[in-house]
Amino acid sequence: MSIKYVKLKKGCFHQIKIPPEFAVSKPCPERIIEKMLLFHRECYLEPIIVDENYFLVDGYCSYLIAKQVGTDFVKIKMARIEE
Repeated sequence: MSIKYVKLKKGCFHQIKIPPEFAVSKPCPERIIEKMLLFHRECYLEPIIVDENYFLVDGYCSYLIAKQVGTDFVKIKMARIEE
């Protein structure tokens, strides 16, 4: 079994769903600040990983920052499990 990442087209940012386990916890403020500074300095956010149903798997900090600054200019990849 392996995981294959598929790059998604732009415009699917608003389709991302946040699972309850992410929604009830927030990343530490220092981590958000560090990634926000990186975004402002280099216009870079780590990719957001979603599953086939567009539920967030990884990249919650990138998602929160993109949402806060009002951009969907972030790479989104779909993780597909292949057997």
